[in-house]
Amino acid sequence: MILSHRAILRMATRRHVSSILSRQHQNAYKSLSTATIPLQRLYRISDCSVNSNDSKTHLPFSSNAASKRCFSVATGDDAAPPAAPLFDKILIANRGEIACRVMRTCKRLGIKTVAVHSTVDSRACHVTMADEAICIGPAASLESYLSIPKVLNAIETTNASAVHPGYGFLSENPRFSQSVSSSVHNCKFVGPCESAIRDMGDKITSKRIAQDAGVNTIPGYEGVISDEEEAVRIANRVGYPIMIKATAGGGGKGMRICYTDSDTREGFRLSTAEAKNFFNDERLFIEKYIERPHHIEIQILSGKNKASGELEVLCFPERECSVQRRNQKILEESPSTLLNTNTRREMVRQCHDLVHATRYESAGTVEFLVDEEQNFYFLEMNTRLQVEHPVTEMITGVDLVELMIRVAAGEGVPRELLVRAEESESGMVPHVGWAVEGRVYAEDPIRGFLPSTGPLLQYQEPPSSWTPLPTSTDDGHNTVSIRVDSGVSEGSDISVHYDPMISKLIAHGPTRTTAIRGLTQALDRYLIRGVNHNAPFLHSVLRQDEFMKGDTPTDFISRHYPDGFSGVKLSDKEKGGLAAVVVAISGMRREMLGQPPLPMEYEDEDGHQGFVSQSLLGGQEDIPETEMYDEFGDRLEEDSYDDEEEELFESSKDEMEVATQEEFDLFLTQGNVTNKIVTMGGMFGDDGVYDVALNYSTGETMVREVVDGENNEEHPNGTVILKTTVEDVNYDPSSPFAEIVVNGEASAIQIHGESNTDILSIQMHGAAIDTMVMTHSEYQLVKHMHKPQKVDTSSMLTSPMPGTLISMAVKEGDAVELGQELCNVEAMKMQNVLRSEKKGVIGRVRATVGASLKADEIILEFVDENEAEVAS
Repeated sequence: MILSHRAILRMATRRHVSSILSRQHQNAYKSLSTATIPLQRLYRISDCSVNSNDSKTHLPFSSNAASKRCFSVATGDDAAPPAAPLFDKILIANRGEIACRVMRTCKRLGIKTVAVHSTVDSRACHVTMADEAICIGPAASLESYLSIPKVLNAIETTNASAVHPGYGFLSENPRFSQSVSSSVHNCKFVGPCESAIRDMGDKITSKRIAQDAGVNTIPGYEGVISDEEEAVRIANRVGYPIMIKATAGGGGKGMRICYTDSDTREGFRLSTAEAKNFFNDERLFIEKYIERPHHIEIQILSGKNKASGELEVLCFPERECSVQRRNQKILEESPSTLLNTNTRREMVRQCHDLVHATRYESAGTVEFLVDEEQNFYFLEMNTRLQVEHPVTEMITGVDLVELMIRVAAGEGVPRELLVRAEESESGMVPHVGWAVEGRVYAEDPIRGFLPSTGPLLQYQEPPSSWTPLPTSTDDGHNTVSIRVDSGVSEGSDISVHYDPMISKLIAHGPTRTTAIRGLTQALDRYLIRGVNHNAPFLHSVLRQDEFMKGDTPTDFISRHYPDGFSGVKLSDKEKGGLAAVVVAISGMRREMLGQPPLPMEYEDEDGHQGFVSQSLLGGQEDIPETEMYDEFGDRLEEDSYDDEEEELFESSKDEMEVATQEEFDLFLTQGNVTNKIVTMGGMFGDDGVYDVALNYSTGETMVREVVDGENNEEHPNGTVILKTTVEDVNYDPSSPFAEIVVNGEASAIQIHGESNTDILSIQMHGAAIDTMVMTHSEYQLVKHMHKPQKVDTSSMLTSPMPGTLISMAVKEGDAVELGQELCNVEAMKMQNVLRSEKKGVIGRVRATVGASLKADEIILEFVDENEAEVAS
């Protein structure tokens, strides 16, 4: 039986056998090794042997890799460090996931690490991971991570021999680079020199340098904008739409797209404030905004040849970074589906010319906008390690952090990589497979991606690598490598003071489709509780047909979510399967956790299994022979027993079928079938009510939707009755996950808990649904209950997130129009303008400028409409 302990043991055994599947895909992977790149995952130069049967290895190897000096990868800390460390000690002038990322490479290379931290980060992961840690100030970034004197003092105090800046904070500050290089004990800056950072970090100067080097550039105004009115004049001269950008900007900060003069005035004001907060540089400039382009970037590495002193440049496969919100990338992949070989070759040529023009040394990224005709324009050059660098590492097998350290140590660019790039048709380092990365942020996508703060009450990352079970669409190449770059753990606090990124989740597979599927399954197995996060939105994007086709220009989100994100929408097939699984899990929880009603397992003298209700025992020792109940408390008749034992949840890969009403009624008469009502969206079924008939011996299920609160018999043509098969439910109530196989599709669902009113909170493919399982009689009673009244907040403005009220645009008694600016709340250094959602009159203003606001705190109230009429 599906829910007996013996059955669960059988399911677990069968799942153990499924791990053998990974061996079946090794031959498929070997067929991809035509590029003969003897790579694993993290770069180091060594004389190594490669074991192709190593379960930790997920990239292909050439057949002679074991006997040659190759680029190999350590899987964590198990690789032997070089004979002599490149540096004795490296201080990482950053925090969070990137600090942890740099430390992992340093530890593998035998280099000691130093962490700097603010007072609120004293127990952060990067602090505990480092060999040494030093506090450099209070929570505010300007007084800690952005304070050059304090970081320099930490360098002197710890006697660090090198500094890696990570990304953000001081990573593109030329004064910091110069200060490090000229420090008392000649500390080395792991990055480009001060002049390269200054020239390429300044958007106006870099554009001029690019033009002089023969690089394609975007039309626009190259001077600094002094005020709002000058911005409007220049915008009209360039022609709308335009983009306002921070001269020292990056990461989508200080950027606004403007279509009108009003947009330009507001954009100038908001971009100026953000540029000051993020970069301590208020300068702005204007470019023509190219609509529907793709954002594509080339990762470069350059350094001087140790023997000749000649500057050598290496280009890696392009990264597609077009799926963005608020000009902030959230999904990246490599390679791009858009580019052809000729375009790649020309982009590589222009990257080489730009690097030589600036005498740039280290890792960096040249960003382009590319239209559908493959015309491309220089956007900017990031003189640091990019957030999305893992996708490049996954498809090429190199460790970009190590390459940066080696260049900084004077070793230059590895000759073997240069030769491989020169021999390739595109001029890039050859790659294997496809990688897709999703950035996981603590933010609420349903409320306009507003930041979310607080502790991570539950946090569990997905397995770092596994082979998903085959599906009905399996193409024979489904081995997926998963990588999680994070700097948090369960109990970590997402602070209002810093960027809300939780982690980066990366999937690598032999094809784009496989990589996307791997990322989707990894998201299913990623538990984050305590703060709102964007994992459901990532799920939604990955499910879009246009994304699967690679049609991802920069307007992807605005085009597919014009009214914002309202949650993942499950298909009828997915809802039907979920309803069946919920019935199974609900019964399992009651059996294992001892929740009432708890039937007792019983096996009669003929070997027939069932359950007997405890209420029927009456204190007697003898169990009645005829009053048998299944694990859901439903009564079984004597003729419902099966004479032959059937394999639990016999696998079936049939597509979802449709049944008739007659078939449904006949199915109910079969043995071992339980019939339950499942409501989704709470007790009252706001998201649907489903009549589920589940055969717990075979897993066969029929699901019909209950329309308008009535049984489908009254609406025979109104809904579809779905036939499905629940082949496997592997669930332990102590775990927040259930591994399921429905209609041949393996996936995981999250169980977030059960309320004292028996509402089971489930998450499937990013869709969070409150479900409830009940009998038909119970449902008939529910239909007569009144729904709770919703609180009306239309007469007030509340803060959508914790933050600081930095300006108020209205006062009491002002008449406002729909969409008019009311106030500005700053959270995590981002400016968030709150607008009126209706036409009305301002009543009481409760908050004052400068006040710290809690989420949902009332800022102001509108005058009651009746009172407003009387007043007018």
